[in-house]
Amino acid sequence: MADDRAAVLVADDEDTIVGFATVYLDIVSVRFGQRAWVEDLAVAPDHRSRGIGRALLDAAKSWARDHGAAKLELNSGSARVDAHRFYERERPDGWSRSFRWAL
Repeated sequence: MADDRAAVLVADDEDTIVGFATVYLDIVSVRFGQRAWVEDLAVAPDHRSRGIGRALLDAAKSWARDHGAAKLELNSGSARVDAHRFYERERPDGWSRSFRWAL
């Protein structure tokens, strides 16, 4: 049975995977309605700054929208400064801090 609540999006260059994103539908939030999350977004270092990350993020947005999500979110580790510059260039409509506890 196919799972229509998650997707793996792949960018390739001549049959070589150069980037990927995973996106899934999360809970329906009282505040935002159906939410989707990008769990992973990665582009091979030697293929960065070529529009691949933007294309993957745009594809994740489209997938989320097509599956009824009102918001697409992702978390990024505080040390990932280059990734944060990319995300900021993509003009998010908000940001927050995440906290976690190992159990």
